[in-house]
Amino acid sequence: MSQADLADRLDMSRAMVTYYERKATNPTADIIQRIADALGVSIDSLLVDDNATRTRQRPGPASQFEQQLAEVRRLPRSKQKFVADFLDTFLQREANAAH
Repeated sequence: MSQADLADRLDMSRAMVTYYERKATNPTADIIQRIADALGVSIDSLLVDDNATRTRQRPGPASQFEQQLAEVRRLPRSKQKFVADFLDTFLQREANAAH
């Protein structure tokens, strides 16, 4: 499907589709749902990196951490930012402790 076709289905400009495809880091849940509906796919298939799924070491269900990340992705942006800030702080402390 072309960007123009998707834009028509979403009732938005092609420029907005390009933005969501290439630049948007935190689209709203509504936009994600609308895109999934327009493409006829699940939200998970939009959010899951196929390459990461293919290269997973262990077969089977997603790890608890992967499940938690999926839950974080469904949070509002402000709450996602809080989680990201917390992780940044934690990782910085770990890096400093390792040195």
